[in-house]
Amino acid sequence: MSNFIYLDIETVPLSKSKRLFAKPNKDTFNYGKATKQETKDRIFKDAVSAWETGKDAALKAETGMVALIGYSNDGETFNYLAADKLNEEKRILLKFWSMFEKGPISTPKTIVGHYVATYDMPFLVRRSFIRDISVPSWIIGDLNKYRSEIIRDIRLMWTFGNKNEHISLERICAAFGIKVKTGEVTGANFYKYWQSGNGDDKLKAIAYCKEDVMALPALYQRLR
Repeated sequence: MSNFIYLDIETVPLSKSKRLFAKPNKDTFNYGKATKQETKDRIFKDAVSAWETGKDAALKAETGMVALIGYSNDGETFNYLAADKLNEEKRILLKFWSMFEKGPISTPKTIVGHYVATYDMPFLVRRSFIRDISVPSWIIGDLNKYRSEIIRDIRLMWTFGNKNEHISLERICAAFGIKVKTGEVTGANFYKYWQSGNGDDKLKAIAYCKEDVMALPALYQRLR
């Protein structure tokens, strides 16, 4: 399995001061099909609340940052790069991209992950653009290829390239009897554990990422 890198990233919201540009504005806010003023007021209030708490901010490269890059290049050993603060993100991004030029995961590698072609890799690339970091030229041209030999997305393999069909890693693993996501950390609350300041919470967050990464090798072999 040395020709593979099994990958999962975790992201957290930027501080409010760094995503102030995304705070809902009544003058430009899109209320969808809502027509009643009370409905509009409720929708806008919920949007402001979501911005305040950082809910969903971690999912966008403009308003979130990379906190954890978990990977395994042999399917047996878990490794990770972690950033607790924004000024540490650039370091782990540089380290991640450098691994494709030298070191233990250099050439050639197939990147395997769940939503890796539509979330993980695009997020890494976008944050790299924002942080003025060069990205390997082969990445961008390969991101949207179904059955690519470089970026193998479990979700796209399962749905045969249907980008409108969504399924969780937990559900696919359950079907194959592969254990994953056994702890209390979820994708929705990861940022709370990561940013809590509690060492035990941080370890739980890393364990959550590790479970996802280490489930990938067995699952990928079943889908090839």
